[in-house]
Amino acid sequence: MCPQTNLSILAQGIARIHRAISRGINVGIEKGNEFRQAGFQSDQIKKGYTDYVLSLVIVLSAHHLGEDEVAFPMLKEMIPSAPFDRLQSDHHKIEALLHSIRSSVSKVAEEGSIESQASLVDDLSAINDIWIPHIQIEETHFSGEAITNAMDLEAEAQINAAVGKHGQEHAVPGYLSLPFVLYNLHPEDRAEFESTMPDMIKNELIPVVWKDQWAAMKPFFLD
Repeated sequence: MCPQTNLSILAQGIARIHRAISRGINVGIEKGNEFRQAGFQSDQIKKGYTDYVLSLVIVLSAHHLGEDEVAFPMLKEMIPSAPFDRLQSDHHKIEALLHSIRSSVSKVAEEGSIESQASLVDDLSAINDIWIPHIQIEETHFSGEAITNAMDLEAEAQINAAVGKHGQEHAVPGYLSLPFVLYNLHPEDRAEFESTMPDMIKNELIPVVWKDQWAAMKPFFLD
């Protein structure tokens, strides 16, 4: 999906993180199937892939936790017609699969286990089957129009700030999660995401201080 215009800041942020995660899932499946068949060309590629999938797990888990603990309780008061029970049920199903993927990632990273690689890809595919209709529901019920009609700018800013703070606290380590989101976005989206970051993070930590900790993932990122 391409970036949308004329949306609220909150709706833009929801759609943007969905695009980053969606690409992460797709790359994890596509490249994972290649490695499942042919193995890893090098230890560096194996590290890049397992770091990439681990980063996806961290970001997706934190994203859903932020919705469950922060965004949804606030949005329920303003958009009560949204199917919150269905969305939270999806979160629980995805979280169980993420727990399994964490275990598989460790085994692939440590042992290069073919069985664990197969399990990892199968779990990512199962997540994708839930994820695609899940985000369609969210982006329909929490569209720019729906949010603008339901709340004023102050309420929207309050939710956006609370979600952002929660994400900073739970999407850790930042040296994996932030580059993962940033470099799974196309240029326009990336620029918008960078505009929300403190200068020290985008100009010093990600490109300099943390670079060696996320560099192995570069083959899986967008240019």
